[in-house]
Amino acid sequence: MRSTSDVSYHASVYTGVLVYLGFLGGSNDGFYFFGGTSEGAPQWAAITALANQAAGHALGYLSPALYAAASGNAYSKNFHDVTFGDNAWFGPGFPAGVGCNCPTGIGSPDVSNLIGTLTGKKVK
Repeated sequence: MRSTSDVSYHASVYTGVLVYLGFLGGSNDGFYFFGGTSEGAPQWAAITALANQAAGHALGYLSPALYAAASGNAYSKNFHDVTFGDNAWFGPGFPAGVGCNCPTGIGSPDVSNLIGTLTGKKVK
């Protein structure tokens, strides 16, 4: 029931990730480009898995920790502020802008720094 993004990640179908689907059957099996949440959500899941591995245990519900990592001077270390673009899709949407906003939330992660912040450990 949320109406805004917490975080961002690359989501363009024009520069999406190439994925092999082998369960469609016959000539439908093959490589397809994916973007949007089909691209960003699995990559955020991977970031969470890497953070859990670095911590040596499950970090649990990350939203409070992500917002803490985006506060004050820590923001520019842990996140990239997405200031250009919008979330319009065949109709009106919201523009990106400086700071936390509807389409991009607190921004996209600087993964190595963010994992270090979430775990309290330096990540190589």
